[in-house]
Amino acid sequence: ELIGLGASNVAAGLTGGYPVTGGFARSVVNFDAGARTPAAGAFTAVGLAAATIVLTPFLAYLPQATLAATIIVAVLSLIDLSVLKRTWSYSKADFAAVASTILVTLLMGVEIGVSVGVGLSIVIHLYKTSKPHMAIVGQVPGTEHFRNIRRHEVVTDPSILSLRMDESLYFANARYLE
Repeated sequence: ELIGLGASNVAAGLTGGYPVTGGFARSVVNFDAGARTPAAGAFTAVGLAAATIVLTPFLAYLPQATLAATIIVAVLSLIDLSVLKRTWSYSKADFAAVASTILVTLLMGVEIGVSVGVGLSIVIHLYKTSKPHMAIVGQVPGTEHFRNIRRHEVVTDPSILSLRMDESLYFANARYLE
């Protein structure tokens, strides 16, 4: 399904068409119902077309909360809360970014939530990489390898300082190197 959507979007981009998207709710309902072949998608499309033609007048009287609850129940299996637990054990800062993204998305909408998540992730990355670990290194005798002078028996040259910085050098950590 995702390959089909991707190919459709590439074709739409090349021909000036509109981007296409799929409905996760329908995919989840199909999957939960045991659908395993593309024919199930076609059957669902025919069923939706028939339901739209026949049931639209009746659905107009349903409260939007009822329709929203139906979609929420269908999509509920897509939510994986174990991500929060794994992120908490891995990095508290990354957990803060994930939790903030979820919270802001629920309170203020998808665009603002994703923007907050991206912004926090950038700030966290800049903070973590702005003061990288550095070590003075020396050559391991008889090899081409350089290792930390505090952990290994190495040969150093007093006129040369060999420094290893465990991060890429860029604008956020250039001052720290000075």
